[in-house]
Amino acid sequence: MAVSQDLLDYTEAYHLQTLILKHWDAVQPILQDKKRTETHLKTMLSIRNTIAHARPVAPFERHLLAGVAGQIQNLLSLYRSSSNGPDAFYASINYVRDSFGEQITDNNDRQATIPRVSVGQTISFECSATDPKSRELTWTFSLQSDHYPRIPVELGTAFGANTTFEWKVSEDHVARIRD
Repeated sequence: MAVSQDLLDYTEAYHLQTLILKHWDAVQPILQDKKRTETHLKTMLSIRNTIAHARPVAPFERHLLAGVAGQIQNLLSLYRSSSNGPDAFYASINYVRDSFGEQITDNNDRQATIPRVSVGQTISFECSATDPKSRELTWTFSLQSDHYPRIPVELGTAFGANTTFEWKVSEDHVARIRD
């Protein structure tokens, strides 16, 4: 699994809360309402404690956490869409995670290692994006090699802001590189 270069990935939840509230002026244009943000953070930290102490998470807690995360993603999307740049029109990818545990969080992130796959193996990709215009998103999956073949091989499509795509490796998808 690739090691993240984003320092926020190593920030404890309580420290994140402290950073957000201490630097409210910097995040206020995105999160907008301080009281609502404090309530969201308290909810998130309460459920985090449940998980940290190995207690089961109730279905309503999962829904609460999903609601908080969805609200924050929506606020970020609205903030980005208010700019004059490409964020005003294009969807932003939150992450793409494969069944090997590799995760890509932006277009500049590249997978550090390419695992060996076998014919018949199924590999899943969990995808999440946010669209400022609330459009139905279409994800297109293809194989492309610097060696052979040079033309991308279409694997399929998936739809929705949060979706999973499964790729079953066939003989047409694998090749041994020859010099």
